[in-house]
Amino acid sequence: MINLAVFFGSRSVEHEVSIITALQTILTLKENNNLNIQPIYIDKTGDWYTGDNLLEIDNFKNIKKVIANSQKINFVRENGKTYIVKSPLPTLRKGIISQVDMAFPIIHGSYGEDGSLQGFFEHMQIPYIGSSVLASATTMDKIITKLILKSSGVNVVDSVWFSADEWLNDSNKCIKLVEDNLDYPLIIKPSDIGSSIGVKVVKSKKEVEDAVNFVRKFSNRILAEKMIQNMREINISVLGDSEEVELSVCEEPISDDEFLTFDNKYNSNGSSTKGMSSAKREIPAKLTETEKNTIETMAKESFRALNLSGLCRIDFIMDTKEKKIYVNEFNTIPGSLAFYLWEATNKSFLEVLNTLIKLSSKKERNEAMLIRTNKSNILSGVKLGGLKK
Repeated sequence: MINLAVFFGSRSVEHEVSIITALQTILTLKENNNLNIQPIYIDKTGDWYTGDNLLEIDNFKNIKKVIANSQKINFVRENGKTYIVKSPLPTLRKGIISQVDMAFPIIHGSYGEDGSLQGFFEHMQIPYIGSSVLASATTMDKIITKLILKSSGVNVVDSVWFSADEWLNDSNKCIKLVEDNLDYPLIIKPSDIGSSIGVKVVKSKKEVEDAVNFVRKFSNRILAEKMIQNMREINISVLGDSEEVELSVCEEPISDDEFLTFDNKYNSNGSSTKGMSSAKREIPAKLTETEKNTIETMAKESFRALNLSGLCRIDFIMDTKEKKIYVNEFNTIPGSLAFYLWEATNKSFLEVLNTLIKLSSKKERNEAMLIRTNKSNILSGVKLGGLKK
């Protein structure tokens, strides 16, 4: 029996999307009788809660009531094991709720998909599902991702970037950087926020100013990117690690806007409770064999170059006029965990989740063989007198 803690919510602007994805996942994982699942809800202030009350989506219509009816918690490590305990802690034995054998982070965006939560798991020595601290942090930042992929020979859309401080110190210099390198219309977006939040299409200098002043509310790093005309968006999901990967079928999201917006992704078909799975899309996407092969090859190369593991959805942009394909962005914890892509690939959501658990166990075994600490004490036998005054 594996004690699996599923983390969701958090201070991310994608808080509600995380709740939907997590509950979709927990509902499916209940079919695995070898799991003891503990829901861990992180509220918008960063406090942690657990309880059966967290397992019903309708309860989240009133967040204050959900919190009031849940148990506030913390984590402690003792004798080589990690436990969920009540907060405040009454006494150690009475305060223990459950041991944690494995963590499943299902938080989109900041404080969950960006490596910060993975860092907590590393310190608490909790095996976890998904990509490492470095891979998560790298793919969360669109600027860093582009630099790495470009150096690896993977096609990315032309772009320039600057910091919010550089903008505030000399906005004209930043605008010149944009206009010297990119033609209008172009896209202004935050470097490290997902779900199309903060993305703006601009067609003039004045619109650049307005867009940057809007985007810097979300991020301290601003990306200006060439807007591909006659564009198609194509997504694919990758499951695996550095040794072996599986690829899903491709999808083409359907949007009436210039790009796929937050509402296109989460409020389509009159539903806001099905997450990314409710978005309009064509599965499989209509692609030539050459286009399909190119996307699959780029997906594998990108997954390897960024040292990803577990599950990822990679979004591509196709320039139908120039006949070019670009990697656009990565989602290491995608909305609905992209289960709809895997079901269309004849792999059930439960099979995907069981594979993720096996990959996490494999990662734990591999890392246990690495030398991370030094058993010798270089201070033994050394005269240390004089340090204390």
